[in-house]
Amino acid sequence: MRRNDFTPKVANALAPMKVPVAISRVSCFLAVAAIGLTVAAAADLISPRGGRVAWGRLVTASRSWTVHKDNDSLLAAFIHDQTSLNIDPICYPADPAQLDQLCKYPLIFTNNLTDVKDPRQLANIREYLHRGGFIYIDRCVNLSFSLPQEPFYERHIALFTEFLPGCEIRELPDDHEIYRCYFVHKGTSSSEDRPLRVRDHHGIYGVFDEGRMVALLSLANFQCGWPNSAPRRDASMKMIANIYVYAMTRGVDRTVASR
Repeated sequence: MRRNDFTPKVANALAPMKVPVAISRVSCFLAVAAIGLTVAAAADLISPRGGRVAWGRLVTASRSWTVHKDNDSLLAAFIHDQTSLNIDPICYPADPAQLDQLCKYPLIFTNNLTDVKDPRQLANIREYLHRGGFIYIDRCVNLSFSLPQEPFYERHIALFTEFLPGCEIRELPDDHEIYRCYFVHKGTSSSEDRPLRVRDHHGIYGVFDEGRMVALLSLANFQCGWPNSAPRRDASMKMIANIYVYAMTRGVDRTVASR
């Protein structure tokens, strides 16, 4: 049986959760944080923030692993202001050569997982996922730092097929709960929020291992540098907040588990 060193799963991100006795330090932080999730706009309701939760950026050999890192603090501030989640304002570097370091973060972001070539590092990432971790992959639209859209998609599909045998990868429909587990997002079918969409693969794809979504492969460019457009910026940050909440609080996907 696989260990889950991260969060116990609940059916609703805003519902109280029962915390098992044998959970790790990270699980405790996430459990308290998930219980405390409330919309910050309800200022008349005093809701103390829970334990601080963190996230990381995957360190790779590519010079592009830090691209748009200046946006991380803006995103953290947005999540802090819009929810009662006590998110750490710093996005920490997560070295795939150090399993213990990976396991400090319930969610790790990378703009290109295929930049990890070392089999030992991939084995650490696989173990991190088996322990309950979650990886969020989002492509940068700037070709100086990223692959074109289709090769990016194809190489990630090949990578997951190789290093996570038996996983299932499928596009998430617009009615998937990740689009409304906290903020309501209309999905990726509409190009209004993403003027840079392309003809082929352009949505977000869940990577499922034994029914649990362990990674999200995004070609929707939510994390990429935001233009000077408040609607585009806010919609992207809300969706990333949803991804974080979903990663912390969801368990086995019923659609996949029933197959």
